[in-house]
Amino acid sequence: MISLPLGEGGKLVECRITQVDRVGACKRASLKVVEYYALSEDKKYQRYAEKILNCSPRLEYVIPPAELQRPSRHEYDSSIPLELQHTSRCHTRNCPMCQRARVDKMRAKMFQSMPRIKQDYPDYRFLFLTLTVVNCNIWNLGLVIQLMQKGWNRMTQRVVWPAEGYIKSLEVTMPWDCYYEDEYLGRMGKKSLDNWVERRKRQGGFRPGLLRTEATDEAHPHIHALLMVPSSYFGGDSYLSQEQWTQLWRDCARLDYKPIVNVKAVKPDTEGGSEGARSVLEVVKYTTKPEDMAASAEWLYGLTEQMYKVRAVSVGGVIADYVSQAVLNRIDDSITAGDEQRRVGTPVVFEWVPRKENYVMAQVGDIFFEV
Repeated sequence: MISLPLGEGGKLVECRITQVDRVGACKRASLKVVEYYALSEDKKYQRYAEKILNCSPRLEYVIPPAELQRPSRHEYDSSIPLELQHTSRCHTRNCPMCQRARVDKMRAKMFQSMPRIKQDYPDYRFLFLTLTVVNCNIWNLGLVIQLMQKGWNRMTQRVVWPAEGYIKSLEVTMPWDCYYEDEYLGRMGKKSLDNWVERRKRQGGFRPGLLRTEATDEAHPHIHALLMVPSSYFGGDSYLSQEQWTQLWRDCARLDYKPIVNVKAVKPDTEGGSEGARSVLEVVKYTTKPEDMAASAEWLYGLTEQMYKVRAVSVGGVIADYVSQAVLNRIDDSITAGDEQRRVGTPVVFEWVPRKENYVMAQVGDIFFEV
């Protein structure tokens, strides 16, 4: 919390810096990744540990002038936005802090482009598509990803492929062995486990302390995609049912089983608003969640080797005219889009304090604090 003078009268208002709360949680999550890399006898992993440990030791933000001029709603403002000006990143692939920064910058590029796409293609709509395969051993992940990418390429070349543009991402999660009251529930991902918990809560009698999860040596790679289709798709011969999408993916990925495929239309009245934004957020996100990377040293080592040089986010078709794949690759490699501009505003600086495992405010405007 910091006190800031808001509005014309400059009344001091307590404000929460929610960005720093989230970044601090991400930094704490990275400490387990550091521990696992440091425990390895591989010098490469030990270097990763040192780099991730020293990632983003200082966060230099500014508060935009307009935020200080807006009238305060009450004596306690829930949050105030900050714009990050500078921090020193380690650029390690599996650093949660750097992964978060990549995602934020890619999402920003998508959000900037969506209004222009909607303006130029007002009669087009979006589908949200998820394609899965069965779980694989973590050390076979690279091969499975290659097969999935070949399947995707075949699918986009089929005559029945309805999309004229797409945003695609790869997500890799860990399936967990789940137990409740020592009864084995099965091997589940986080979303499936959350759904089970919600069902159990509705039934009554759920006790969180009786739920237990154990890490596994498996990975669950899957593709999320936002597809741009003409409005005529929904009423014409080109429409594909859920079953047809499933069969299409099975054929193109050359699977000998029926995969789980999910497809749903993004609501047309909100594509430029919250619903469209949520779809972009669901497609462009962590390749692997920090909690999965922090679950098992062996799993982390396997992920590191198997995901080497994998491009998790790609665009195609007409969307590539608005969001450059080259820019996305640059963000992936260097965590910069190359067009960032330095902002003017009141400086707010936070420094990471290891003994507190948190970011502590070091400066607001011309006032400095001991950390």
